[in-house]
Amino acid sequence: MNIIYIQDQEIDHYNGHFYHSKSEHFFSRFLAGLKENDTLTVYAGIITRKSAHEVEKYKDVTNSRITYKQIPEFRNPKNLLVIKRMMQQILKDVDFCYLRSGIAASFASTICLKKHIPYLAVVNEDIFRNTVTHSRLLVRLSAYPLSYYTHRMIEKPIMRAM
Repeated sequence: MNIIYIQDQEIDHYNGHFYHSKSEHFFSRFLAGLKENDTLTVYAGIITRKSAHEVEKYKDVTNSRITYKQIPEFRNPKNLLVIKRMMQQILKDVDFCYLRSGIAASFASTICLKKHIPYLAVVNEDIFRNTVTHSRLLVRLSAYPLSYYTHRMIEKPIMRAM
C-alpha cells in the first residue's frame, strides 16, 4: 500500500537521520495497523543541518519504513506552481493520503477529490489565525485561500473513495 503524508512544516536532516520537534513517533504512528511491507512517504520541507548541536533538542524520527522527500520552499511564490505539479505527479500512484493543513496539502486535497483518492485531513490549528498576522506578506496573502481549502478539505467525507 502506498501511503503519503504531506505537510508544509519543516523537518531537520543531519547525518542521514531526520528530526522533528514533536515526538519520535510522530510519523511512525501513521503506520499503525498496516502490513509490514507497507510504507509511508513524508513530503515536507527538509532543512539540512550542519552540526549535531542544531538537532540535539529534536527527536529522531528516522524509520526504515518511512521515506522523507523534500517539497520546495512554499514561501517563495515561484515555487507554488512547482508544488502543484509535484502534488499532481505524486498523487498518480497513491492509495491513501494524510494531509496536514498547508499549501501543499491544499493542492493535494483538490487533486484527491477529483481523482477519488481517500485522505484524512490532519488539522492541528486554526490556519487562518496563524497566517493572517504573519510577518511575511506572502504568508498573510495565503491566509484566505488556505482557510478556504482547509475548510473544504474537512467538509468532504474523509474516506470519500472507500
